[in-house]
Amino acid sequence: MDIESLKQLAGLFPVLFVVGFVLLVYYLIKRSRKQHQQKLESIANSLGGELVDGFWEVRLMNYEKEQRIVLLPGGKNTPPSLELRQFTDLDFDLTIMKENKVTLTMEKWGLNIETKSGDPVFDQKYLIKSRPKEQAQVFLSSPERKLIIDFFFDAGFTMMTLRQKTLSFEKPDYTDQDLDPDLLRSRLDQLHKMIVG
Repeated sequence: MDIESLKQLAGLFPVLFVVGFVLLVYYLIKRSRKQHQQKLESIANSLGGELVDGFWEVRLMNYEKEQRIVLLPGGKNTPPSLELRQFTDLDFDLTIMKENKVTLTMEKWGLNIETKSGDPVFDQKYLIKSRPKEQAQVFLSSPERKLIIDFFFDAGFTMMTLRQKTLSFEKPDYTDQDLDPDLLRSRLDQLHKMIVG
């Protein structure tokens, strides 16, 4: 091999490196999708649900309402998360998160950024945002619903959302234990109880 051939070969190295890198990323994404698919298929088979094509979701029909188990893959700045959803006839917006130092400080300054449930202990623990406020207050007047919210947040879920007739709880950084079919069934039962009060 002469020097000119070596120069040409060296000129191809960056192209080969980029192609190799792209193929590696493609393989890792494909493998990750397959692992998620296998987990969801196992959950669907155990709970009598079906896999939703094109999404990382299991769809179930429980209590005459559709429920979904969704694995969100996460991204550069967000961890993967587990979301449990149930479709409902409730037609108002409600978001509940844990209180934090920022929201507590804003409250001390008199900035009203949240809805109050009327239960001081509950209001101390959670940040509640809703539209319209009156419907959320009626919804949260149920002691059983407050216990269910505690149940989910104690289990590591970080947000409850009711939007567009869908109630959901989200848990970032879920573990394989969170995907246990019996545990998922129990949590889906609690989700349903949350809706019916």
